[in-house]
Amino acid sequence: MANSSCIKIHYFDEDGRAEVSRLVLVWAGKPFEDVRIPFEEWTEVKPTMPLGQVPVLELGGQKFPQSLAIAAYLAREFGLYGSKNLDSLKIDVIAQTVFEFRIKASKHYYEKDTKKKEDLAEDLIQNEAPFYLGFLERYLVENGGNFMVGDSVSLADLIVYDLLRSELGKFTQPNVGKFPNLQKLVEKIANADCIRVYNASRN
Repeated sequence: MANSSCIKIHYFDEDGRAEVSRLVLVWAGKPFEDVRIPFEEWTEVKPTMPLGQVPVLELGGQKFPQSLAIAAYLAREFGLYGSKNLDSLKIDVIAQTVFEFRIKASKHYYEKDTKKKEDLAEDLIQNEAPFYLGFLERYLVENGGNFMVGDSVSLADLIVYDLLRSELGKFTQPNVGKFPNLQKLVEKIANADCIRVYNASRN
């Protein structure tokens, strides 16, 4: 098991693709060093990172890239990856579904043409977000409505929480009222003591 006293998460000073891993550690009550790289230093830091990218998990001097792999590893280590293999599969489904939505949303972020950017935003709000949020809502309801997987908070719940409060909120918020169970789940995570303290520490 990872020694939580030497866990480091390297990323920029924003939520982005590192936030789910941070949330896992916060929820599990594990201390970690939150290494936030100033954008102006990235050119210098980049060659020191595997694949020249972040987030990176550092354990005892070893560095590991890839956001989904990092979050999954930490969740397994600290009891947030389900109690059986089928639970882990369900969590992976949620993780990859949200990642897929994020990839589609990233097209809007990188589009330079104003009209195309507006059209992409409209499509995300009217079509893509309802499609993916609808899937997540059904998944949650089929599991009883309290947690995405199993009978306690897992990586899946933290992923959904992060999605609905992230910068993608401009696409998901116009729709979230249609999915009351997801809304309740996010509120439950947000109101947990550890999350409130973590969020307050960053304001």
